[in-house]
Amino acid sequence: MYTIGGCVHCARARGLLQRLEIAFEERRLDGVTEFRGLLAERTGGWTVPQVVIRGEPIGGASDLARLKRRGVLLARVEGDTFPVAVCRRRLAFGRLLVALVTAPRSARRAAWRQIVELRDRDGRVVERHAVSGTDLPPDVAADRCDVPRNPSDRVRGLTAIPRTSDARDGPDDECAQPDRH
Repeated sequence: MYTIGGCVHCARARGLLQRLEIAFEERRLDGVTEFRGLLAERTGGWTVPQVVIRGEPIGGASDLARLKRRGVLLARVEGDTFPVAVCRRRLAFGRLLVALVTAPRSARRAAWRQIVELRDRDGRVVERHAVSGTDLPPDVAADRCDVPRNPSDRVRGLTAIPRTSDARDGPDDECAQPDRH
């Protein structure tokens, strides 16, 4: 990662990598004359920070955060092959209303839809599959998501848990486990 001192975006990128416990090398460009030309030559960008993963420039702090939010940052760092499976959970309000009317005790669990998305290197969705607790799309490797193979393996509504997804936080509920309150 190419940075300069006093840069808030550099600090944001550094903090994200440290929070995710991703090892990185920081190259400070303080005092380097024509550092923007050097950046443009090495990464194709001239703003700081410039993040390079496995020799491939990905951009700045916002691009790094976008890859993390889309669930492909760790896969790129680890050198996984693409597309990768990212397990997500989405709240379906229609299902919530039906569940509240028909079975209030199971409403919280019934309101969530489980989705497996195949994503490319930039985090764009290639394919999307709705998944019940016992089936996975045939092209999704079973080791990507801990989806119970038979219904008796369910524990308190546990749904797909991402192994390689870095969806530990983020604005669009990429959390894969139900609340335990």
